[in-house]
Amino acid sequence: MTAKAVVISLRRTPERLAWFRHTNAATSALFTVVDAIDGLEMRECLAKSRLISAGARESWTPGALGAALSHLHCWRECMGSGKPMLIVEDDVVLASDWPEQLEQLSERLENSWHIVLLGWNYNSLLRRRDATGIEQISLFEPAYPEAQQIQAILNSKLDRQLLLLRNAFGLPGYLLSPAGAEELIKRVLPLEMRPLNMGRGIPIVDSIGIDGCLNQHYPMLKSWVVDPPLAVALNDPNQSNTLRAMNYGESAEQHKTSGSA
Repeated sequence: MTAKAVVISLRRTPERLAWFRHTNAATSALFTVVDAIDGLEMRECLAKSRLISAGARESWTPGALGAALSHLHCWRECMGSGKPMLIVEDDVVLASDWPEQLEQLSERLENSWHIVLLGWNYNSLLRRRDATGIEQISLFEPAYPEAQQIQAILNSKLDRQLLLLRNAFGLPGYLLSPAGAEELIKRVLPLEMRPLNMGRGIPIVDSIGIDGCLNQHYPMLKSWVVDPPLAVALNDPNQSNTLRAMNYGESAEQHKTSGSA
């Protein structure tokens, strides 16, 4: 599979891109940098955009809106190119052998896929379906793995599985097909906040951020997740530009005011 690899990064945070290149030195040269849309600098434009609903403008941070539109920009490029795209964010640690692993996994997919999530946020849940048709919901401890733990996850010798994805938060890295890009663009616009009910007694949360929006659509798409993951975000709650972490029980207003992006 030939896929263009891109990393989304804000120009005003060059230290993050430098960190990404240093941390993923073995393969960082494979990535083209996509300048992220800066929600702070474009606050006035975002307030007028027809791509954003009134509810999202009121409840999402400028950083979350900018991040969402940055991903949408990549989706449009993927759809226009007619080729798959690997999209990662600049706070991600990648498995050193991800190109080989992804090539092996892609052979199993054939043409039956829209999006393949390479990782998820460990402070949230993962809901997926295994080969027997049984759905599993997993929670993780620690919620914020340290660097040594992240390396252990990425260097796991376990065979990586492709599982049908139902719910996961975070977009540390994902493979997108042109058909998947077209489906996502049709489904997520305009960006909006809606209640997300994942069942089994899990508290209902608001779909804040682009990863929250995607949880509304994963079950209806040909969505897959790689386990163990090939990409893990640092996901530091004190440094997040978008406040995407979904803490169960947190209201939209708390999420909106708990920090700035």
